[in-house]
Amino acid sequence: MKKLLLFGFSFVLINNIISQSISRKVIASAGGYYIGNNINVNYTIGETVINTLSVPNTIVTQGFQQPDNFSVTSLQVKAFLQGSYIGGGLMSPTLFNLDEAPDATATDTVQIELWSTSDLPNNNPSYFEKAILHSNGIANANFTSDIIDNNYYIAVKHRNSIETWSANPVNFTDSTQYDFTNNLNAAYGDGQNPPMKFMEDGVYAFYSGDINQDGAIDGFDLQLTENDASNFYFGYNNSDCTGDGSSDGFDLQIIENNCSLFLFKARPY
Repeated sequence: MKKLLLFGFSFVLINNIISQSISRKVIASAGGYYIGNNINVNYTIGETVINTLSVPNTIVTQGFQQPDNFSVTSLQVKAFLQGSYIGGGLMSPTLFNLDEAPDATATDTVQIELWSTSDLPNNNPSYFEKAILHSNGIANANFTSDIIDNNYYIAVKHRNSIETWSANPVNFTDSTQYDFTNNLNAAYGDGQNPPMKFMEDGVYAFYSGDINQDGAIDGFDLQLTENDASNFYFGYNNSDCTGDGSSDGFDLQIIENNCSLFLFKARPY
């Protein structure tokens, strides 16, 4: 039996069969919650939480506690999703509407990643956190305080949006904010297409339609959505770009429009 220490938390690995994806999903922003892989974590700093992880042939129940000397720094990211955007600086609260979260402003989950320039050649970011993206575009994440006074690119991943990066590394303080919505130049671009979608009321949003998360919006995403639409899928599905719970013609239209742009994720490496 081994222990894995992540962000001050200790998790038990039995027979080395717990996967990296599961261990990542255990980590939640301090004082908040996220949903994924049938895990719903609610906690506050200093509180002991018991969480159950399902791994092949094994159920692991492990308590973990925020250490008293564990310090964090906060990052607030503001971002809109093209398909979920309804205007007036708001998105549809998909998670709430589909009974996936109790917060009436919960739109979806995102993964916020921090990349130092030295880590760009690697496959994994320097740090990452899951966070709730609220209907006003705000997502809050907490990271260990050792990132303070250092520079990191901010990358945001969402289940059916094009992965989007900050245009430049960001210098972190004990409380850092980054807004993707008010300036096209806030996002890293490849010089071929605008890095974000300009919305009618003057804000920018992440392109929707990367259903299979391969970094492009293309015919494969269109086919997946057509299949789901023909089966009248309803619920929390990747093919639901608009966030209304239904995989249908509205989602297909978004994907078709974005396919014509030959969109692909833009990274600084």
